[in-house]
Amino acid sequence: MESFSPSDKSMTRSDLLTVFTRYRDEDGNPFSEKFLRDICINFILVGRDTLSVTLAWFFWLLNKHPEVEKNILAEIKKIVDGRGSKNAGDGEELVFMPEEVKKMEYL
Repeated sequence: MESFSPSDKSMTRSDLLTVFTRYRDEDGNPFSEKFLRDICINFILVGRDTLSVTLAWFFWLLNKHPEVEKNILAEIKKIVDGRGSKNAGDGEELVFMPEEVKKMEYL
């Protein structure tokens, strides 16, 4: 498998589908749409199963350790309160920035 040269400025995206569409077989031909579809489905299914098992264990452990849940909620409240917005969390979507997540010890 070969990919296009990284120096090609017209193709700077790095999502998985774009990366796979750049690959070529031994003869230099692009892979078929079926191959690309199958690759994408594999990634979706693998991610779904892994995530669902991880979340199941997370919530089971959280249920067994309510003190950790209390600490997580306190941590979230501290970050939201530190934003300075009076309406933070009042009906608007709560999104944490990567810097905020890195500061979270329990979550």
